[in-house]
Amino acid sequence: MARIEGITRSRSLLVRLVFFFSRRCYGRVITPARVYALHPRLLLAVGHMEEAQEGARQLGASVKQLARMLVAWRIGCPWCLDFGTRASQDLLIADEQLRALPDYEHSSLFSEEERVVLRYTDAMTTIPVQVPEAVFTALKAIYSDRQILEVTTAIAWENYHARVNHALGLEAEGMARHICLVPMNVELRDQPAHTDALSQVRETVEQRKDRSSTKEVDPCHKQPGY
Repeated sequence: MARIEGITRSRSLLVRLVFFFSRRCYGRVITPARVYALHPRLLLAVGHMEEAQEGARQLGASVKQLARMLVAWRIGCPWCLDFGTRASQDLLIADEQLRALPDYEHSSLFSEEERVVLRYTDAMTTIPVQVPEAVFTALKAIYSDRQILEVTTAIAWENYHARVNHALGLEAEGMARHICLVPMNVELRDQPAHTDALSQVRETVEQRKDRSSTKEVDPCHKQPGY
């Protein structure tokens, strides 16, 4: 359960507009929108950054999305994996690639360009941040400085989202269409922190077993819209 529920109604015109567009795009007011609605100035700032990220197109959208998904895997953000899977599917990224992301170095599903970006993503997401010279040199061999700046901000922005959402306990909302990627630490939330965010893959809602008798919570359940 989310540690902060957010709000469902507001007199703020900005909040009402964000809620309207969220319902129009996703059929519901997504949880981060409800949470940020508590602080309209932050909501506006996040909206501006999202718009800037959407308009930055020096790189292919797919390679940046794979980087974002790897951040979500490494940090273990259930909401980010769920929403990111939907965004990945919209970009026609194969489900098999999403499943293989945590072990991209040993998968034949990724191009060399994608591996270069994913290595950079791992280096930026590690704490403390340590980007080896060899990793950055490989990036400079394929991208211009402007492209490097674009992918760097995309990775950093996803780190921001993943850490905020994870810290606030925002859970998956059932946004993904075909598969449900679940970080291991979702199931251990009420137990001591688990250090390994690399995780199993859960199949679609239709393929999952009914676990109501054991009173377990499905981390990829669809939540009602607002």
